[in-house]
Amino acid sequence: MFSVELFKYLIVGGLNTILTTIIYFTLLKIFSINYIVALSLSWISGVMFTYALNFLWVFKPENKLCFRGRFSKYFVTYLSSFVFNLVSLHVLVQTYHMDPFLAQVLLMPFIVGFNYLLNKYWSLRRIQE
Repeated sequence: MFSVELFKYLIVGGLNTILTTIIYFTLLKIFSINYIVALSLSWISGVMFTYALNFLWVFKPENKLCFRGRFSKYFVTYLSSFVFNLVSLHVLVQTYHMDPFLAQVLLMPFIVGFNYLLNKYWSLRRIQE
């Protein structure tokens, strides 16, 4: 069954994808910044953007942003996916000689799924009272 929560998560993910793709593309293709640096900078902006929207609109574990306990778990979730993304991107670019932008686009569905599962069941899970 398709849930409202998943639909909202996909909207936030779509907006995040647009934001981070624009940042990644701009840094990579316009400013000729190394793809690892470009990915890192776009990732940082994406984490902050999605934390606010996922916390306030998608999962709503509390009424206000909580940067102590929840943000650390959220950050670990995204750090895990970032490492997976970075290693996978590096392999695709260095081993298979793919264009860094195309390789990143191909990795996005896997990253989104990984993040959704960890956010739903761990980092932004509603604590039972």
